[in-house]
Amino acid sequence: MVKFTLMQRCLVAEVTGDVDQHNAASIREQTDIKIRCENIKNLVFDFTNLDFMDSSGIGIIIGRYKLVTSLGGKVAIAVKKPTIKRLLELSGIGRIMPVKDSLTDALKTL
Repeated sequence: MVKFTLMQRCLVAEVTGDVDQHNAASIREQTDIKIRCENIKNLVFDFTNLDFMDSSGIGIIIGRYKLVTSLGGKVAIAVKKPTIKRLLELSGIGRIMPVKDSLTDALKTL
């Protein structure tokens, strides 16, 4: 499930529950619509309440990163769960965007 809010001129996509192949398309589509319809520049994925993420989540992040950066914006991630942090670390996401422990810290990077 994904819930959107605007904070400090950034779109915050709070993703809860699980991100896997069964719901990745829905999350991707909802996020793209929100970015385009609201003329969003910066995006923060808030994964602080996420229970599980597989490689489908990496695809969501990279795709939105490409979209947002093509519009001149930036992307950051907030995540607490060690297993999800490890997945992000192994994927190399931290080399192209900030990965922080809290939403507040992620927002500060944009």
